[in-house]
Amino acid sequence: MIDNGDPSLQEPELTEAEKKALHEKELAIMEAERLNDPAFQAPHLAEGIPPVTCNFGKADYWDGRYHKNQEPFEWYHDYDELKHLINRYCARDGKVLMLGCGNSRMGEDMYYDGYEEIEGLDISRVVIDQMSEKYGEIEGMTWRQSDVCDQPYEDAEFDCAIDKGTMDCVFCADLALKKVKKYVHEMDRVLKHGGAFIIFSHGLPEDRLEHLENDDTTSVEFLSFEVHVHAIPKPLLDPYEVPDLKNPEELYFVYVCVKNPTKSKQKDDKKNRFLQQKEVREVRSVATS
Repeated sequence: MIDNGDPSLQEPELTEAEKKALHEKELAIMEAERLNDPAFQAPHLAEGIPPVTCNFGKADYWDGRYHKNQEPFEWYHDYDELKHLINRYCARDGKVLMLGCGNSRMGEDMYYDGYEEIEGLDISRVVIDQMSEKYGEIEGMTWRQSDVCDQPYEDAEFDCAIDKGTMDCVFCADLALKKVKKYVHEMDRVLKHGGAFIIFSHGLPEDRLEHLENDDTTSVEFLSFEVHVHAIPKPLLDPYEVPDLKNPEELYFVYVCVKNPTKSKQKDDKKNRFLQQKEVREVRSVATS
């Protein structure tokens, strides 16, 4: 509609109820897109290469999406629906990392709920620039563009990290299983002892737990996580509908990966021994050359 200054010809502003209904419709469309895309079945493939690589694993897709639509979008649930779990595992005075933050209001809602230091990380330069401009005056919120599989942080920098759909998107990338493995090990690295990596996902436990747990201290794939699994109902378009909590199709799953201090120390000791051995080999190599 052309705006000629006549208020009678302008689009009416949406009510809160209409905005919520529109958001739920978009969420339902994206859920249908996900369910119909074979790339989301990548976890069971031996090589981890989806037969059809979906757009959710590509940075340029997200750049285009956020350039076209700057309205905040919440994957799965908003903060009010999830804070009972987040508050349980994330201390308000700790440093929080929002993984694949997008243009979600999650970080803002957490900040105004008392969380003091929040960093948003996303692969899309477009959305990071948007969020930096939007929240630039809030001292406790920072934004950085990077890949979750190759993070620019020091070891043990964060107390808590929150992934709301990001791992599901990594499962859409080329060489998905290799990238998921790298992502999980990066989280094991950047979290402090006792820190929590909280993943909100559509993935069933039989498809996710094998990527989050490895107790073999002799393996290079050893992880220091203890994983706790929770289930939460998906949003319902019909407010009078009662979810079937026994049906996995009506649930999202929450994987809370807590860095066990004993395992974490074992992993650090193993890393230090490796670095010491490497240094000795380098010294010997120089001495004999």
